[in-house]
Parts: sequence; structure tokens; C-alpha cells
Amino acid sequence: MVVHMDAFPYIWHKRLCADEMMRVARQDGIMLLPHLHSSLGENINSGHPLSPSAYGELFAPYKPRLFSDARLLDDVIEHQVADLSDARSPEQLGNEPSLTLIGSPQRAVYRRLPVPDQLTSTGELKVNPLYKSKHQDGRTVLRLSFPTPDYEEEFGVCRRYLPNSLTINGDLTGRISPEQLGNRYTELRRRRVLIDVPPRYC
Repeated sequence: MVVHMDAFPYIWHKRLCADEMMRVARQDGIMLLPHLHSSLGENINSGHPLSPSAYGELFAPYKPRLFSDARLLDDVIEHQVADLSDARSPEQLGNEPSLTLIGSPQRAVYRRLPVPDQLTSTGELKVNPLYKSKHQDGRTVLRLSFPTPDYEEEFGVCRRYLPNSLTINGDLTGRISPEQLGNRYTELRRRRVLIDVPPRYC
């Protein structure tokens, strides 16, 4: 699998980049490009976007399929499913601001995939960096805070799962363990208030 996450629209030589991606992938591999800005939609900091059909043409040898980012997000949030059987034509995507491209000769890739809760930590538990944390009187108060107005405008959809504020018993400004959160742990992980990050994550 070759993954290019939320960066392809900023690359000037897209044909060279696409050719290199296909070169390093096996012929039965998978091309995955989430969150491609569309030139037909409105985007903040859009880079140099292409139309949905033009993105498809770049990866034609891998017979790519296009997906609505909005629909993918809806399915993950509401049903915990990534429905890769629900490909869209460029015409169906219309002026949606972003899309996801997946290309692979493996037809089995294109199916409904469950997105299970990731409750086991493989790295370190941290408070989502979109929160400002304040520990006082044995409790931690978290308030959602975007770094810039442009960032909020582009990614404010995260309010669908991140609460604006919440108060949690205990100190979440240091090392966090599931045990200290008790029955709130599952909720906080599911809503991405707590995230699992690699060691020494800044």
C-alpha cells in the first residue's frame, strides 16, 4: 500500500509524484489518497487542486475509485463503518470540496469495512491537542481551542465528535492510564478526546 495523506494537492509535479507512487507499489498494491482538495469546490489553503476526474486519470493504471469525504465521515461517525463499496463518479461528487481516491486491482478492497473502537493503547495516551487543559482542585477542565480561524473553518466538523468543553476527575496533564478514568475511558477514546500517540509525541 502507498498512502499519501492530505498533501498531494500541494505538490506541483503531480504526474511525477503519481508515477513514483505507482512505481514503488506492487502491481497488486493499493493506492490510498485521503482528503484530496477538489478544484471544483471551495477549500481553505487548497494548494493546487485538480478536478476529481483529473485525479483519477493520474492513477488510471490502478483503476481508481473516488469517494465522498463527507459521506465517509458520516459513515464512520454514525455507523462505525468505512463503506468502500460506495464509489462516486466525478459528476456525483460535483463541487464537493474534497474526496478520497483508492486504486487497486484487488476488488475485495471495495467493501464495507468496520471501524472498531480503538481502546487498546499501543503508545501513550494524550489529550487531543485541540484542547487546552487546566488542572485544578483534583479535576481537569478541557476546552476546545482551534489554532487559527482558518483551521476552525476547515476542520470545525470535528465538533461532531469533540465536545466544546468537559470536566474530568483527575489530572490529565501528565501521564494518563485507562484505570484512572474508570468507566469514562471508553467514551473519551471513542470521541477522540484522548488519542493514542507514539512515544515522545510533541
